[in-house]
Amino acid sequence: MKKYIWSILSILILVGWFGIAEYQDVNNSDTLYKIELEYYNNQCEKDEKKCKELQRPVHYKMDTIGQALYTIKTSNFNYMILFFILFISVPGIYQFYKEFRSGYVKNILIRESYSKYMKKVILDTLKKTIFIIPLTLLGCFIISYILCDGIVDINYTFNHSMQGISLPSDTYLKSLPLFLTTYVLNLILLTIICGNISLICVKKAKNFILAIIMSLLVYFLTNIVLNVGLGTIIFEMLFQIDGAAYYTSFYNLISYEAPINNAPIYGLIYMIIFMVISTIISYICLYWCYRNKEKVLIEVEKG
Repeated sequence: MKKYIWSILSILILVGWFGIAEYQDVNNSDTLYKIELEYYNNQCEKDEKKCKELQRPVHYKMDTIGQALYTIKTSNFNYMILFFILFISVPGIYQFYKEFRSGYVKNILIRESYSKYMKKVILDTLKKTIFIIPLTLLGCFIISYILCDGIVDINYTFNHSMQGISLPSDTYLKSLPLFLTTYVLNLILLTIICGNISLICVKKAKNFILAIIMSLLVYFLTNIVLNVGLGTIIFEMLFQIDGAAYYTSFYNLISYEAPINNAPIYGLIYMIIFMVISTIISYICLYWCYRNKEKVLIEVEKG
C-alpha cells in the first residue's frame, strides 16, 4: 500500500478538485434560478399585466453524466489536462528515479539482466498509474450522482438543460456507450504516454523536481507538434482535411470539441487511432532512449 501513496494522493487531488468545481457549478445554477424567480415574482406582484409578458424562470438541470461532462469541460477543472502529466509522473517514476540517480541500479543489474530490469520498471510505472484515471472518473461520477439527485439519463440533460450549453457534440453523446468507452480509453492511453515521457526524462534530469519539469515541458511540446504540426499544418493545410486538428490534441481528450456542423461519429474512432499510434510511438522513443545499457550506466555514473 505504501508504494501507491503518491497514486492515491493524485486521485484524491483530482477528485477533490472536481468536487469543488461541480459543487460551485450546481450552486451557481441554483442561485441564478432563485434570483430570476424572485425578480419574476416581484414583477408579478407589482404589475399583473407586465407579469404576463414575462416568461416564468425554468430551473435548468442536468443528469449525472451531463453535469459531470459540463463541469469537466467548462470549469477550472478543465485545466487538469494541461498539467495531466504531473499526476502521472510523480507516482510513476519516483521509485525508478531513486534507483537510477543513487546508483542502486548497478547493484540490481548484478542480480538480473538489464532488459529484465527495464521491463520491470515499465511494468511498475504502469501498475502505479494505470488505475488513476478510472478511479478518478468513478469518484467524479459518484459526486455528480449525489449532486444531481441520482438521475442518470443523458436525455434528461438534453430536455432540461439550457440551449447551447457547452457539452461534447450531440453526435457523440447520442452514442453514449461508444463515447464513454472512448473517453476512458483515451485517457488511459494518455496515462501510458505520460509515464513513458517521464521515464525518458529521468535519464537526463539531475534531480527529481527537474525530471518533473522536463516531463511537463516535453508534454507541452509533444502536444504542440501533434496538434499544430501534424493536425493543422500537415492534415488541414497540406492534405485539406477539414477539422483534423480536433483529433490530434491531447488537450481535447476531456472536452471533445468537434468541427461545427461536421462531427461524424467516426471522430471518436479517429481519436482512438491517434492515441494508439501516439502510445506506440512513445514506447519506441522509450526503447530508443534506454536501448544501450552502457550509455545508460554512464548517465548513472554522472549522478
